[in-house]
Amino acid sequence: MIGTTVNATTGCIRFVIIRNVKVTTIKSPKIASTIYPSILFLHDQQAPLFTCDLNVSAFYFKDIIAFFIMKILISFDIEKAPLFRVGLVSASVNVHYLLIDMHHIISDGASVGILIEELSALYRGDKLEELPVQYKDYAVWSKSETFAAQIEAEEAFWLKQLEGELPVLALPEDLPRPKVQTFSGDRVSFTINGPLKTKLDEFVRALNSTTHTVLLTCYSTLLSKLSRQEDIIIGSPIVGRTHPDIQSVIGMFVNTLALRTQPAGHLTAAEFASNVHQLVLEANDHQLYPFEELVDQVQTVRDDFSTCFYFRGCKMPPMRSLSPPLFSC
Repeated sequence: MIGTTVNATTGCIRFVIIRNVKVTTIKSPKIASTIYPSILFLHDQQAPLFTCDLNVSAFYFKDIIAFFIMKILISFDIEKAPLFRVGLVSASVNVHYLLIDMHHIISDGASVGILIEELSALYRGDKLEELPVQYKDYAVWSKSETFAAQIEAEEAFWLKQLEGELPVLALPEDLPRPKVQTFSGDRVSFTINGPLKTKLDEFVRALNSTTHTVLLTCYSTLLSKLSRQEDIIIGSPIVGRTHPDIQSVIGMFVNTLALRTQPAGHLTAAEFASNVHQLVLEANDHQLYPFEELVDQVQTVRDDFSTCFYFRGCKMPPMRSLSPPLFSC
């Protein structure tokens, strides 16, 4: 069964690679041989899948994760394709862990969900519909005159949003900042449920808004109360998949929106939430303007927004146990 699982998984992964990178369109044999059929794993480009059999009585899940970190999470060289590694850890005859490491430059959060769905479907023996376009087509379009004209039209909106003196978020500090910046921090987790969740849903419906917008409003209000500021720029990632043809394409489409919120003290919660809702709608309509170009246009943006708000409104596909593989290659 283990051998069958390895062969099937290898076939599924190779199919996904072919599906997302058509080697028939690549004229250079050198480039083609680099992209397909090999998946770079450790130092063996001929091995599409790294496998390891574990004694389940001696290893637990945390040990598998540690193994993953040690063997799989090695630095990528972004000048050498592919930026994608796969490992299959067999804990027993019927229990296997598929480990995938992708560089963020070739995938985003939505891509992870797409990859899981496609691999699961192929493993079950289902057929996938042909993709109308691939990421390379999107890359070509992003260099076209049509895209350039759209970007130019969106530029005025963002320059208007960020005109004048930009605010610098000044949160209260317990200790002085170190001379050398570090990224040490902590995480606070909590759940909104029960009566509070009910009130949140009622508030969203009353405003004819979204949970994302209302929570963004709450976040901006919290920052305003802590900093005593009424002009706050919050970075917010957006999926960037504005065309139906790229909804199922694996690639990096995410952009960052610099949302300038103004939680003025005289506004009610409903009024401020309505303002944020309108801001988000307008920003979404201008979401293709590259954040990197905005930084070049307004040099202080990168320094002035030091906080981000990320709302995941969709769930990853469920990782169900699969029956014996039907896919063959």
